[in-house]
Amino acid sequence: MAPGDDTDSEDNLPSGWEERATAQGWVYYTNHNTKTTQWDHPLSGKRKVINGSLPYGWETQLDSEGNVYFVDHINGRTTYTDPRLACATEVGPTSGKKVTFSSNSSAAEVLYEVDLKNKCALITGGTSGIGFETGKELAFRGCHVIVTGRSEARGKEAVEKMKQEFKSLQVEFMPADLSILASVVSLVNRIKIRNLQINILILNAAVFDQPFSTTSDGFESTFEINYLSQCYLSLLLLPNLAKSSLGRIVFVSSESHRFHNLNGSPKMLNFEVYSNPTYKQYSANVTYNRTKLLMILFCRALQRHLIKSPVLSVCVHPGNLIYTNLYFCGASRRFGALAWLLRPFNKTANQGAATSCYCATALEVCYYPGGYFNGCRPVFAAQECEDVKNQDFVWNSTLKLLNEKTGYEFVSLSM
Repeated sequence: MAPGDDTDSEDNLPSGWEERATAQGWVYYTNHNTKTTQWDHPLSGKRKVINGSLPYGWETQLDSEGNVYFVDHINGRTTYTDPRLACATEVGPTSGKKVTFSSNSSAAEVLYEVDLKNKCALITGGTSGIGFETGKELAFRGCHVIVTGRSEARGKEAVEKMKQEFKSLQVEFMPADLSILASVVSLVNRIKIRNLQINILILNAAVFDQPFSTTSDGFESTFEINYLSQCYLSLLLLPNLAKSSLGRIVFVSSESHRFHNLNGSPKMLNFEVYSNPTYKQYSANVTYNRTKLLMILFCRALQRHLIKSPVLSVCVHPGNLIYTNLYFCGASRRFGALAWLLRPFNKTANQGAATSCYCATALEVCYYPGGYFNGCRPVFAAQECEDVKNQDFVWNSTLKLLNEKTGYEFVSLSM
């Protein structure tokens, strides 16, 4: 038994075509002759969606590769084809009205009619969780997706998993260790050597609940991985992004940025503590929260410097306690246990990827430069993020650190 081997479709399809459905119930058509896919029926031009629950006696299960398959307990058989596919209902053409999304929307729904052919996206932390779902959905829409991570083995596994359904997907892995600033430079150099045009940069990587440790660069690990290295990557790729017809930078922050424990002013955050190995007042949770606050402040300061550039910079909150590997990478597994218990009530990883996908592609996001999005909608960030002085403080402190460690100097972009 292999994914996509059979079909319950009753429609007449041209030779070499097959009808399938996404996990969210949207019906699509695979042309094995050209190795392409499309939403419209190849003959009628109509679109369909699966509605309702599974027939009596059926249930879904996951195979060893994480693929969904269907079990017919009455007849004792299994299939990778949704049994409801034969009864899928037609959906009318779009009315031209603006489609609104919510915190319950999935990345697949957000990108349903988006065409990303000839676009390229770079996603940090794209080998699992929300980053993986983001990359997969962008690739399904024709985007050339580059996922980064520290592990070559996990990167190869992620790419193979994405390509299980469509071998022709343009997905690849590039190694990048965000605990080393020189590794960020190496990543950017690979992109330059291959002359790749990056249209979308999604800064998704993060570690959580880490015990205090310093990197080889001399910074506290969570600070460098979650914040400093990804800001550095965004700065190094600005000239590339500025040549793009899309040019989006999406910083994946978190609602936890509100719990920074700084008594109202980021100026109380002494950047020196992140390069002080004798720092004793360390809290893993507070440090994580502060990196997410810093992301928003840096994003807004960056956007002000991009005022004459075609590049758009925004921040997103993916969702609360989404069950991903993030909560199993730290010293404590209590958050992972909590996320597991709350799985029936929280977002899936694909839903967690929705706001990133929305901000990376939606035209209306251009009305909110430097904005903070939650549930595919612009919302207010913490009050401290609105203060331009706070933004400038974080911007200048970040550039100072990068200059001292790497010699980097920011050069403004213009049209």
